[in-house]
Parts: sequence; C-alpha cells; structure tokens
Amino acid sequence: MKCYKVTKEDNRSIVSKDDATVHYLIGENVTAPEYLAEQGYHLTAFRTRKDAKEASKFHFWGEDKNVRIWEASGTAEIKELPLIATRNSVDNKKLFIRVVESKSHWPENTLMFKELKLLKTVERLS
Repeated sequence: MKCYKVTKEDNRSIVSKDDATVHYLIGENVTAPEYLAEQGYHLTAFRTRKDAKEASKFHFWGEDKNVRIWEASGTAEIKELPLIATRNSVDNKKLFIRVVESKSHWPENTLMFKELKLLKTVERLS
C-alpha cells in the first residue's frame, strides 16, 4: 500500500531510541524490532504526504528538526492501532505504557504495517 514515512535525515526512525530504533533502507522491506512486534507495535507511516508533513510538526519528534518525508510502500497493514506508546516507554526490551492513552491520540491518518519500504524522498524539512 502506498504511504508516506517521516524519518530523520539519516533514515532512522523519529520517535524511537536505543534498541527500538529502526534504520530504514531505501528499496528494502524492514520490520520493527522483534520485542516490539511481539507486543503489537510495528512500523508507522501516514496515508498522505500532507498527513506526514503535519505529523512532522508534533513535539514528540524531539530536537532533531531535520527530517525527510518518503514515499513508501507498506505491507501487512495493522487495522487496529494499539494504544500509543511514548518515546520513553521502552525500557529493557519491555514496553511500558506510562500513561494510557486512546488510539485517537495517534496523529491523524497514522497507518501501521508489519513491513515498510522507503521508495523515494519527496520532501526535506528543517
């Protein structure tokens, strides 16, 4: 399925850190770290380029404001998003949801896939 992914300038995931970080490879399917996937957390993307650009403005992206928006291809879509996990929710390969939030707190038009492939950069933001 065609979608749009926001990454850091070096193609790493934006909201995760440490061993939860995903390094995306152009033209290759990647998956979430196994311990996160086992808990229902896979790779996120957005329905449209506009959705991705809007999401790139959220405060939880941290201090790295240099991001890329990619046209991507997602496979094995997860239809029911899990509860949102915060940037600081992952500790020792266990996921802790410190504040239970509803899935409505995901940025608008967030999609989740078991596999995601970056195809081409469509925009750079700083």
